[in-house]
Amino acid sequence: MRSPARGVSSPPLAISRTAGSWRRRSRARTTPAFYAAEAALAELGETRSKHSGVVSAVGELLVKPGELAPRDGRLLRSLFDRRAGADYDIDDEPSAQDAADAIADAEAVVDAIGTWLASRR
Repeated sequence: MRSPARGVSSPPLAISRTAGSWRRRSRARTTPAFYAAEAALAELGETRSKHSGVVSAVGELLVKPGELAPRDGRLLRSLFDRRAGADYDIDDEPSAQDAADAIADAEAVVDAIGTWLASRR
């Protein structure tokens, strides 16, 4: 997988479709979207140290100015919230449908950011 600063790659999406428990998948499914978001921020010369900071910065620096669609910002925020639930709420066991929905959402975020990055080159 390429580093976030060089571009976006999504092998973890394929891995998350087949590997382990739904809880593990809930973590793996968000990884490509956050790498893509970090790559977008790096393209702008920005970094954030926490996932929450990455999500907020994408909203401020990419969604508000119209570089990304509001839907893409909402999907990224939703992925962050779902990951936090899976990580910290012992009763939150994502279903197969939850995992499939999150994979589709992560793919949409990766695609949108990939398109944006390509338009800047």
